[in-house]
Formats: sequence, structure tokens, C-alpha cells
Amino acid sequence: MKDKVMLLYIILAVFSASCFTLFAATGSVYLVEGFDSLDGQLQYVEDTLLIDTLEMNSEDVNRVVHDEDQVEANGSIIYDDNFIDNDEVETIKKVSVSPQKNSKKEILKELQRKDYRWHVSEHTIKEGENIWNIARKYGVSHTIIITYNNITTPDKIRPCNKIGVPNKRGIEYDVKKGDTLSEIALTYKVPLKKAKEFNKNRSNIKIGQKLFLPDATKIVPKTEAVKTDSHAVASVSKSTDNRKRAAVNSGGLIFNWPLHGAITSSFGMRRHPITGNRQFHNGIDIRAGINTTVRAAEAGQVIYNGWKDGYGKMIVVKHKNNYITVYAHLNDYVVKNNDKVKKGERIGLSGNTGLSTGPHLHFEIRKYETPLNPARMIK
Repeated sequence: MKDKVMLLYIILAVFSASCFTLFAATGSVYLVEGFDSLDGQLQYVEDTLLIDTLEMNSEDVNRVVHDEDQVEANGSIIYDDNFIDNDEVETIKKVSVSPQKNSKKEILKELQRKDYRWHVSEHTIKEGENIWNIARKYGVSHTIIITYNNITTPDKIRPCNKIGVPNKRGIEYDVKKGDTLSEIALTYKVPLKKAKEFNKNRSNIKIGQKLFLPDATKIVPKTEAVKTDSHAVASVSKSTDNRKRAAVNSGGLIFNWPLHGAITSSFGMRRHPITGNRQFHNGIDIRAGINTTVRAAEAGQVIYNGWKDGYGKMIVVKHKNNYITVYAHLNDYVVKNNDKVKKGERIGLSGNTGLSTGPHLHFEIRKYETPLNPARMIK
């Protein structure tokens, strides 16, 4: 009888443990419950979605933002996260501490209390989109999208799925003589019903009154566009260059080599060694024999330790300022999930697992989901 009771306890323990495990045998990672704080829950969801976005090679190279100076040379990709507003994140956390039936309305109400322009846009997810590039498109924090839509698994951000995105996109319009709300809405391609609702159902508008037209974009006359095009392009190009330099050095992180060896495949466009297709390689391949020591390129915390299609056995370490490093095709692990590691600490052993033509280490540096050229980040 005691043996049966003991066996039952073991089964229950194994079952309970499995409920708190990330399963990635099919290349996808799934969120589980069990967090006693919102910060922990949000961080876990973010990390889960982040792991799910990882792919070694990008099929659609048009989705990759290149550094214009070195597109073919080394395929540098620059990421800028100036759109993130910590006040917005704090608002979300404040409202979401006690989840309730009308939490979406409460979130929007709290955001509108700080800025009346906040509204929700319905967004249909397209192929290749994820939480981070949708957030950049609308100029909001990814935390807002995750929390507002109660996203707990990668399945909720698949193509064709619809999500609500709280944002402040739109224009403020000063009413002029002869204007009607219906004509203004038609001109700026905003549904009349939406324009009325947002402006407190005002059908009768007055000269000088300010209206906000959610999701509208400024209309520039053709003559004005032609006149300012060359100057605008020059200004954008200059500011973009400055942003790129700042973004590359964001946080002052300088990564170490995870191991020493010849680079067998660089970052950027290449002919895939197995499929033969022209693709964008999101990291670098470093030649290494089986069981060569792999070290953490920077101090951080292990957010994933397991198998992912293509990558094989893989470790992902998250660093400050939301940089991550990826170590793939491993033969074995030395660290576990949630372990904190020091720069240069031994974390795994190189191997030949996953989609690989021979023993080597596939290494990536990313800011959120966006790959960066390791050659520009390693000393």
C-alpha cells in the first residue's frame, strides 16, 4: 500500500513539474501559469514570445532592415527602441495588478486620463509580424499590446489573428469655415462613426474647434511634397545615421567571443548550405569541434535552455537593455533555465545538433527580436 501511495506522489510531482515547463520540440514555446507577480508574468510572456520569434535564417529578406552602407558586406541590422515610454508601461501594470472583467476598458481609461488621444486600433497580424515590430509601427510599448490582449501564448500572434492596439496615432484638426464633420472624416479616411464617438458625438462643430481624428495621417499637397522631398530625405538620412550609431552602442555593451575559431559563415545574405536558397543568416557560424567549451558573451540570465527546430540544442541568455545572445547546435548544456551567468562563464559545449552540416557554433546577438551583426558588437 505504501508503495502505491509513493508511486502516486511521484506521478503527481512529475505531472505538476511538467505544467511549468517550456515545450519546444516543434519549434514553438508555450506559456504556462503559476506566477505570483505581474512583473514576473509579463517578463515570462515576453521571453516566451521572444524565443518563438527566433529563426536562424530569414526567408523574406525584404522584412529585414539593413544598414544601407553594408547591406551586402555584412548585413548589419540596427534597432532603435526610442518608441518605448516607461510611463505607459507603468500605467498598464497599475491597472492590471488586479485583473477584472473590464480590464481592457480600465486600461484605456487610465491611458486616456493622461492623454485624451489614446484609442484602440484593430490590427490584423500579417505574415512575418510579431509583437515588437507591431509595437514599433504604432509607436507604443510591446507591454501594452501583450497586456491589453491578454497574450499568454505565441498562438495569439499568428497571421490573420486580430488584436487591439492602444495608441495615439492620428491628427489634430482645427475646424475651418464651411467644414462639416462628415467631410473632414471622408477627407482623412476616418469612419464618421469613429470620428463622432471620439469627439463626443459632436455633429455640430464650430470654427476653431480642435478635433482629433484617430488613425488619420496628414495629407500633404503634391506641390508641397515635391518641394520638400529632397530636403526631407537628406534630414531623415542624417538623423537615421546618428540613430544607428547610438543604437549600436546602446547600453555600452561590448560582447566577448563565445569561443575562438574561424568564421565559416558570416552575418547577412548567403546561399544556405543545405537548401541552396538565398537567405538572410541572422548570426555567425564559428568552427568548433564537438564538446568545445562555449562561454557567455556577456553577463545575464538564461531564459531558454532546450531544443528548437533548426537550432538544435540551444541556450538563450538575456542581458541588460533587452539584448539577448543565442548559442546553437550545442552538444550539451552546463547551465539551466533562470541561471544567472557571468561574462566569460562556461555555459555549454559545442556540437552538431539541429540543421547543421558539421560541428560548429551558431551565435547571434539581438535587441529584442531584431538580429544585430556580432562583428560590430564583439571586441
